[in-house]
Amino acid sequence: MLRIVMLCVLILTVPVESLAQALIAPAVPRTKLEALEARSGALILRSFVEIGRITYYKGGAIIVEARELTNMLTGEKQSGIAVILGEPDQPATGNVALIDEDEVPALLKAIDAMGGLNHSTTTFEDFHATYRTKGGFAVSILGSPESAVVSLSSGEVWRTTSTFPVGDLISIRDLIIGAKAKLDLIKEEGEK
Repeated sequence: MLRIVMLCVLILTVPVESLAQALIAPAVPRTKLEALEARSGALILRSFVEIGRITYYKGGAIIVEARELTNMLTGEKQSGIAVILGEPDQPATGNVALIDEDEVPALLKAIDAMGGLNHSTTTFEDFHATYRTKGGFAVSILGSPESAVVSLSSGEVWRTTSTFPVGDLISIRDLIIGAKAKLDLIKEEGEK
């Protein structure tokens, strides 16, 4: 009997220890923005502007921000986009995915390609296409003969997923384009 109890305790504690390690261990930065933000011995100024938000009462909310991080001690800067996914009633408290500025063109190209997906794209009844950024932001389109939806997700240990009607894909794309345009404008003004 004691062996069975010990075996059960061992089986139950291993996954808990693994989860605890994932929560305690510092994550390796995957983007330039994450690397600068996590730097120790630095005074990091986070400048941002909300470009817009979309809320879907059935599936979640997305907020898109243009961001610039500056190490005030060295002058080093990194720019990009923050995508915040959350609940429809509290979108600002959701998961944040950081997208480096140089990743934005590939993300927009993938979103454009997703907009052209339909049932003639595959010989099967259902389809699912996903694009992921380095920072863990994922855009997916899921389709069946009856309908299609867009799914956005971010986060590592605790993943947040927000679902939108496929018609909102254009609006999501427009928010990302707006953030990129804001970053370009700031860069132009800084070069003057």
